[in-house]
Amino acid sequence: MGVPIIILGGIYGGVFSPTEVAAVACLYAAFVTMVVMRELTPWRVVDAAANTVRFTAQILIIVACAGCSPGSSQ
Repeated sequence: MGVPIIILGGIYGGVFSPTEVAAVACLYAAFVTMVVMRELTPWRVVDAAANTVRFTAQILIIVACAGCSPGSSQ
């Protein structure tokens, strides 16, 4: 329930820009999930980050190969 208050209050209060309020809302959600609900452990955060890096690398390889193909326009 606190995330909408952080987002709207931060933007309309002039405290955060939209990009900054997104980061603050993510940190708040991670805090609530780790501390209050106790559903997220530090090891699960590391595992999620590793999966994200792996998936992002795969996408970047596909994009790089598509840019190097002879049919691509520059």
